[in-house]
Amino acid sequence: MNAQQAFKVLSRNISRKKRDCLEQTISQDAEFSNDYARYVIEGRFELGEEAISQSAIWSNHYARHVIDGRWEPGEAAVCKDPECALNYANDVIGGRWEPGEAAISKDAFWSYRYACIVIQGRWEPGEAAISKDPECALNYAKDVIGGRWEPGEAAISQDVECSLSYARDVLKRRFKLGEPAIFQDAEAAYTYARSVIKDRWKRGEDAICSDAQQSYKYAMNVIGGRFQLGEAAIGKSDRYAFLYAKHVIRENWTRKLAVMCPCWLYIYAEDVSKGRLPKAMHNKMISFGIIDSENKYVKTYCSLQSVTRRKRRSFNCTL
Repeated sequence: MNAQQAFKVLSRNISRKKRDCLEQTISQDAEFSNDYARYVIEGRFELGEEAISQSAIWSNHYARHVIDGRWEPGEAAVCKDPECALNYANDVIGGRWEPGEAAISKDAFWSYRYACIVIQGRWEPGEAAISKDPECALNYAKDVIGGRWEPGEAAISQDVECSLSYARDVLKRRFKLGEPAIFQDAEAAYTYARSVIKDRWKRGEDAICSDAQQSYKYAMNVIGGRFQLGEAAIGKSDRYAFLYAKHVIRENWTRKLAVMCPCWLYIYAEDVSKGRLPKAMHNKMISFGIIDSENKYVKTYCSLQSVTRRKRRSFNCTL
């Protein structure tokens, strides 16, 4: 019988002799010894404490939920595990716990959390590790330092999202060290232009123009007009081609622009030529239909032309 099976049996009413035998089995397993103490006997289980003391996580649980205070036999294991050391300091000690700080200081995430939760301020022993991790460095600057933190900027600058957030949420101005990462990502480049620079950002336009959605938003919310570099990408998306036509181009159509995609040809026919497109543009629409016979704008345009032709024939016959 293993520890798990023994635990299930011990959860029921059994004879003392059988209980003693099963407790010996459970005592070899840290997790079930802890659970037996906490949920079954609701107190210390001394027979299982040797096994518990070898486990950082179960020593932490045992101290918190069974002992309800410090439990020195398990501290040697706890102090070697950064997560358990932080939890022990916060949940059991109720403040700094120096024996666990050596392990915590080697881990960027737990050093950041230790500074936030336990120290509630800067914690220099962990800053060397934090400064090498982009996300932890960003969060440390934001949540602990409350502003610019130069030691972490080299790491932050290597990550697109962290660089963007550092500029927007921490510096509240341009973060030039992170711009080479930002301008390679369409969405980040658009957001940086809109939220940080608050103007056109030429350096990011090569990335923005590759994405229909970001090109449309850049035209609408940053430029306030056409974004010609992004129109090729926009024209390939029915959704953003339509929105761009209605909200950016509006009435400012040119034939050169309209022939870029079926959506714009259709809107040009509807808003400008008020029916059949001029011959060259009509032929371009037909060529789009040859490429994609299921395109909704091509099908709708051709359907309307067929209706118009039938009406004309019917009118001529009447005459």
